[in-house]
Amino acid sequence: QDCRAYVSRSTEAGKVEVDSQILSAVAYHVSLFGVPDNRGKSLDLSKGKNLFHKVGCSSCHVASFTTRDDASIPEFSSLKVYPYSDFLLHDMGDELADGVSDYLANGREWRTAPLWGIGLAQHANPKAAFLHDGRARTIEEAILWHGGEASPAAEAYKSLSRDEREALIKFIRSL
Repeated sequence: QDCRAYVSRSTEAGKVEVDSQILSAVAYHVSLFGVPDNRGKSLDLSKGKNLFHKVGCSSCHVASFTTRDDASIPEFSSLKVYPYSDFLLHDMGDELADGVSDYLANGREWRTAPLWGIGLAQHANPKAAFLHDGRARTIEEAILWHGGEASPAAEAYKSLSRDEREALIKFIRSL
């Protein structure tokens, strides 16, 4: 009720819905949200995890790193996180290119998306899709769309047996 009242007071021309103090408080609160826990702790995912490394996924989807010790938010200092990303730009080839430059990225380059929580995407939204533009309907399709620098990993994935592909996808869904 308080939120509705606040919004109705701020609908006049020239008035903002949320002032900078409230926006800062909300942004701080959201920045402290935890990431989804790994849901595969009780499962034997070693085969899929080993294949994740073997085919080359981990060259860009880096499992973990430790945050710097002087983070602007103290709760984030020296924190070990498991994003499964290097957060770097990579040339993903013509198939994923959109020809649009964005700051330092050209139309073929994309930031490595973190994989944490990926297994929950379609639970939260059954129509959720993957890749930067949602063209992949499944995790497997997303892997197969990888080109450019990621071509060797996509090709290695294609050469896996059905059971190996299933084990790899099961591992990725657990993240």
